[in-house]
Parts: sequence; structure tokens; C-alpha cells
Amino acid sequence: DIAAAYGMTSSAFQEVTPQEDLELFLEVFPVVADSTEIKFNSFSIENGIAIVSGTIYSATENSPITVTLTKEGADWKVVNFSLNPEDVLDFDDETEEEEVESEE
Repeated sequence: DIAAAYGMTSSAFQEVTPQEDLELFLEVFPVVADSTEIKFNSFSIENGIAIVSGTIYSATENSPITVTLTKEGADWKVVNFSLNPEDVLDFDDETEEEEVESEE
């Protein structure tokens, strides 16, 4: 649900992106809203910022995804995410694969 997804975003994200804009984004890019699986195959953590890249899957399509997170209290929160293939990290010698299943 949109409110839960918005709650996973950082305060910096929320300062510049109203919940309604996130909802519009999810309508335009249904692969995110309808995702069934995300496979992250590269990540980087530096100075309290994590960047993970991989592929997001839905029943009808898949897309590259890069998510930037920051630590707020005990939780990692989304600062930004991109479906642009040019934003995907490529760490040939540092790649680790983690699979995250959608909770839906």
C-alpha cells in the first residue's frame, strides 16, 4: 500500500516528494508497484549511505533498479531509486547476491 511504501522513505525524500507524487510514479511504472521479486547483485556502503542495484520483477516485466538508502535511527530508509539502466552499479569483483522477496 502507498502509505506503507511512503513510510519506508527517508525524511529527505519526503521533503521533496509528496506521497501523491510517489503514487503517480507507481502508476507510470507498474513494475515497482506490482513487483513479485527483487534480486540485488551489487551493493556499496560508504559514510552511512548504501546503494544497491539489481533487477526488479513483476508478472509482466522486469527492470534494472538502483536504490539509495540512508540510516535513520535503527532503520534504513529510501533516499532515491532509479529504473535507469545507467544507474545500476557494476562491481565485478565486489558483487554479492542477495535475494529479497516482495512481502505482497
